Amino acid sequence: MRDTISWRKDLCKKLRNSDELQQYIVSSLVNADTKVQQRELKRLAQLIADVELGLTLLKEVAPEEPATSVEALLKGYHFPVEQLQSDRNWQLIQNARFYLIKRKGRQWLRVLQEYINLPEIIRIYSLEEARNVPQPIPSSTYPTRLEKIYLPTLLKTPQHRQRKVKLADEGRWYAKISQKGNSPVEVPIDIPKEVANIAPSSVVSLRRTRTKQNPQCSVTREELILAAQEMDDKLSQFGQQENYCNRLENILFELYDVESDNFQHGNQLTLEGLIHIVGLLNVGKSTLLEILIYFFAKQGDRCGLMVNDVATAVRLASLFCHKLGIPAAPVLGSKRQEQLAKVYEPILKSEGKEITKGGMNPAWRWFSPVCPLLALVQSEDKWEFGNEPCHKLYQKVLVADNDDSDDEDWQESDEKYTCPLYYKCPRHHLEHDIATASVWIFTPASFIHTRVPRQGFEQDLTFAEAVYRECKYLFVDEADRVQIQFDEEFAPDEVLVDGSGNSFLNKLGLNSATIYNSDRSDMAGDRFVAWTSAHYHTQNATNRIYHLLLTHSKLVAWLGPLPFTGRSLFARIIRDLVDPPEIPVSAKPKLTRQQIMEERRKRIIEADLAPTEQRRRRKQMMDQLDGFLQHPFNPRRGGELSGLALTILTAEDDRQALAEIAPWCKRWIEIHNLSLPDETQFEELTRNLQGKRI
Repeated sequence: MRDTISWRKDLCKKLRNSDELQQYIVSSLVNADTKVQQRELKRLAQLIADVELGLTLLKEVAPEEPATSVEALLKGYHFPVEQLQSDRNWQLIQNARFYLIKRKGRQWLRVLQEYINLPEIIRIYSLEEARNVPQPIPSSTYPTRLEKIYLPTLLKTPQHRQRKVKLADEGRWYAKISQKGNSPVEVPIDIPKEVANIAPSSVVSLRRTRTKQNPQCSVTREELILAAQEMDDKLSQFGQQENYCNRLENILFELYDVESDNFQHGNQLTLEGLIHIVGLLNVGKSTLLEILIYFFAKQGDRCGLMVNDVATAVRLASLFCHKLGIPAAPVLGSKRQEQLAKVYEPILKSEGKEITKGGMNPAWRWFSPVCPLLALVQSEDKWEFGNEPCHKLYQKVLVADNDDSDDEDWQESDEKYTCPLYYKCPRHHLEHDIATASVWIFTPASFIHTRVPRQGFEQDLTFAEAVYRECKYLFVDEADRVQIQFDEEFAPDEVLVDGSGNSFLNKLGLNSATIYNSDRSDMAGDRFVAWTSAHYHTQNATNRIYHLLLTHSKLVAWLGPLPFTGRSLFARIIRDLVDPPEIPVSAKPKLTRQQIMEERRKRIIEADLAPTEQRRRRKQMMDQLDGFLQHPFNPRRGGELSGLALTILTAEDDRQALAEIAPWCKRWIEIHNLSLPDETQFEELTRNLQGKRI
């Protein structure tokens, strides 16, 4: 996690202290109490800083573009436009995306509109509408913030946050715990002096092996065979026969040759950049990876290995660490209870040493349920395994003296501390092992989401970042399955509606039903009211779309089996009107899916090759619909079509909905000088538009 807020601290303080902003808050929130006004003052100061940083980015990268273009810059796509060809401009954009991570997408448009509504005397940019080009103006509050704050900030990549472990000392402390979805419960903890001083500093430090330069490395087949034989010898001491050497000898190395563009027999494997190891099922690809990891880790290089599931990660880490003598550790997430359930049966229970006589699998070290702090809790309420408040201890501070009462007002301190037993706690043995391990074994989820432990790491990093810095090699086993999980993380898809309660909209409807079992106090929040309204419109539109699809087969046939968006459907309607097909739809033969895809590709090509006048007309008509497509239920911004969409959603039946659409459709056709041969086509057009608006 990077430090993305310290750049604006001084600026926000000066903005909060400015008379102009304070007067604006007082006039806007006349009846609000002081706490509400102070909270709004803080929020608006941050908003001003963020918006002006984004507008400064626009001024440096694309000064002729409107303020709304910042939204596109923050998406991070390297669009093929002149402004983004400069390395400096692209670096400014990358830096800004760190600082404005919470202002991306429609959030930018929302905060931009709030900025426009603020008095100009507070701002350094003149902007009457979001679509206008921002112009610098003088400001009495921190007038040099453009040169002293915004430009230097954009030129500097934010650094990772430094983490300092602050151990709780002697005294009474508190922690909040929640069990089974109940409200948090505050539990007191009395920490004596002996416990507070038991481990004042870390007993481990990160073993660094990676150099700044990471040159290529080669290994011969003979060296790997010797390593495999050594692995077999060590495993035989535990009565385990893996036959690494025999399996490796049965593998034939075929190395790709660039000159001949073919594979040739070889005995030396060179690792440089990205290497693919391919082969049929069960030919020994995973075996080769494990031998390579053993070979390099024994030489002192840190290796990362990504596997498909938690059980495999724990099994391999235990194999390297407890049997092959290579320091290794699995990288797991915070949900340790779920992980324990996954590994208990296949590993911890079945591979323990004389379990019937009290023996224990050494991998239990990574799943210890022991929390010594529980002995100091002064309450019957206890936390469960996996919910320990290791870094969330706090004390209570005196708010203010009250002359009218002898009672003192205490509240929770914002500053959180770490358990004094942290460095010696058996619950954190895994963190010790990660810091000293030569082999880190991940799942895709832990690689992406899990953050490095506080022991051994001063900076707040994800393991994906730590691997880049600390590992010389990263191996990926079962790459196809790992890729599927990456796709689900970075390009997720959702089933909106199906026959179960697990689809997105069905689940959303079931979960939101709890509103009707409450006093609806949540409705005090403006955003919650806006969300419930959007949810209502979405579910209503879904129901009406299903009604149309279930009762109008012609509409289903017109949509076809291929994916579509609101914009693509409107574009299709316009293309059919501007470029009417010569062959009737009924004359077309039934096509396979592949033929449909090919026909669609041809239509796209033909659309690009259409006469200039036709393309101009299509573009003009689509541009006029842009407001509606961006704001389908906001008549103020989406125009007449947005109002019509709301009307359709409240129509009693299809007949009434079509009656609302028909007049607009006739006017639209006349304005654009379009013609329809008969009434049937007009009815079909209105039917399609009805489904489109919903």
